Amino acid sequence: MPVLPPIPPSTTDRVLDAGAVSRTYRIEDGTVRTVSIRGDQGEVAVAGPELAIVVDGVRYDDGALVLADPPEPGDGTTLSWTVATPDDTVHVTVLVTAWPGSDVIRKSAFVTGAGRLDRIELELWEGVEMRGFASPDRASPDRAPSGALQGSDPGPGSLGLGQPVHGPGFFAGIEHPGAENLTTAGGCRCSISYGVVLDGLQAVVSPTAVVGSGDFFDYLESIRPHADQVLVVAETRTHPQPPASSDEAAVRRPGRSGRSPGRDGR
Repeated sequence: MPVLPPIPPSTTDRVLDAGAVSRTYRIEDGTVRTVSIRGDQGEVAVAGPELAIVVDGVRYDDGALVLADPPEPGDGTTLSWTVATPDDTVHVTVLVTAWPGSDVIRKSAFVTGAGRLDRIELELWEGVEMRGFASPDRASPDRAPSGALQGSDPGPGSLGLGQPVHGPGFFAGIEHPGAENLTTAGGCRCSISYGVVLDGLQAVVSPTAVVGSGDFFDYLESIRPHADQVLVVAETRTHPQPPASSDEAAVRRPGRSGRSPGRDGR
């Protein structure tokens, strides 16, 4: 397979603003990476790869991937680009959206090509202090000093899967109960395992990674489906009911032990 040519060096910043949270991307030397996030506590700088994939046991971060389709100029609400493995067998299209006033920035990856997709790492931040789980194993307070937990202690027996990580004034993570949103020594890694074979036709679509402002549980409440409220009006009868007819009584009277009569009528 032909090797894709690199994109000429250039630098462009794009800001995606969702209201209370924003994310600045830098397009430079064939990479598209987050360089800062603004939350409740102001803007903080972040570094590191934007994403990574593991195919057939080989890990490629965006430094090893080739920028096959750079982002087009936009209106500040979406950003999309495509990277490929050096042999051009696997393509990853990244879509980031920030709808004004939503206070949440969403990011997904669409993977096509050939081979076994083992893992997608959607966030790989460095240089920012993050709080949360550092391991997907069940945690207990006596393990916290050894690094099982960083920041706040979620409590004994908590499982570090599907939990968010927290930065200065924002939360982040992949929205999936099996996602590993984990803190690292200098940032965080949000990833999810697959183990599926790419068929070259249908894309594997990752769960959404979110970066939001405010309280994470308020965000969950805002997206959680709520059943329609039902108003039940109970009527209280104060006068005696008329006696049931013999047919009605036969229907109302249960069989032995509350069971319906058998074939022999017992």
